[in-house]
Amino acid sequence: MTGTLANTAALFGPLVGGATVALAAGLGGNAGPLGGRPLPVSALGPAVGAYVLLLAATLTALSTGLERGLDRALAGYRVGLALASATTAFLLAVVVAGALL
Repeated sequence: MTGTLANTAALFGPLVGGATVALAAGLGGNAGPLGGRPLPVSALGPAVGAYVLLLAATLTALSTGLERGLDRALAGYRVGLALASATTAFLLAVVVAGALL
C-alpha cells in the first residue's frame, strides 16, 4: 500500500498534471460552453507544477512514515528522490503530451 502511494506521488500524479497542462495549452484559450474565459496556461502551468511537487513531497513523507516510522533522514532522502522524479515526469509529460496534441 505504501509503495503504491509513493509511486503515485513520484510518477503517476506528475504525469497526469503534465498532461493536464498540455491539454490546456492545446485548447488555445477557447471560451468555455458558458462563455467564460479559461485560465491562461502561463498561470496554470506553475500552479499545477507547484501542486504536483507539494503532493510528491507530502505523500512520499507520509508513505515513508507509515512504512518505517519517524526516520527524518530516510524521509528526507526519499522526498528528495521523489521531487527529482516528479519534476522530470511533469516536464516530460508537458512536452510529450503537447507534441501529441
